[in-house]
Amino acid sequence: MLRFKMITFDATNTLIKVRHSVGYHYARVAQMFSIKGEEDSLNREFKIAFTKQRKNLPNFGKKSGISSKEWWGGVLKDTFRLAGHPIAQETFTEMNDKFYEYAATQQMWEVYPEVKEMLTFLNRNGVCLGVLSDNDERLVGILRNLDIANHFAFILPSIYAEAEKPDSSLFKLALDRLQVPPEECAHIGDSFERDFEGARTVGIYPLLIDRNRTLRKRYPDVREDHFMNDITGLEKILFK
Repeated sequence: MLRFKMITFDATNTLIKVRHSVGYHYARVAQMFSIKGEEDSLNREFKIAFTKQRKNLPNFGKKSGISSKEWWGGVLKDTFRLAGHPIAQETFTEMNDKFYEYAATQQMWEVYPEVKEMLTFLNRNGVCLGVLSDNDERLVGILRNLDIANHFAFILPSIYAEAEKPDSSLFKLALDRLQVPPEECAHIGDSFERDFEGARTVGIYPLLIDRNRTLRKRYPDVREDHFMNDITGLEKILFK
């Protein structure tokens, strides 16, 4: 008998990951515009710029009247400025357009090795699958390009909702979609605050992907049965 009728997944660093690194792709696109940029430096400054933008303009600027392309443009501009390679205004618009399009392609993303096989296993066993991700509207196209979108009954990026995880509204939307009680649902992600705490708040069984075993060390009070090295761990807990 199935333990869970519905399982929802975070996307980035759970189902899919950036090929190489963000800095690698920033530098690659920058070369097209004769702008210098070193991968390591761009990676470091990207994390700073992204964190700042996320704090100042939550959920990709949804409530601030800007588009997600403008939101990411702010991250792009700040990353290169902090790295010591400011982008001239006459170049910025074209470069941002180029990278926004590029970042939705298979050149940028790849699926973790076990994901497709495991999603197929879950589908065949009658589990309804969904995606709950703090992401913009390109996510559906990205998952389609990576040939995994058809495994999911719904794909819900936060930009289509009123808030990002760990806000309970995103999780409640998933439950309402299929009228599944929370105790029959599990959610899997790589963030303790956003995924684990967000799911647990509404009564969904929370699971953490811990591919390099760093989360176990950071959160020693979380029971081992809430951790998985990869999503093949679902096979062990799927049946009662």
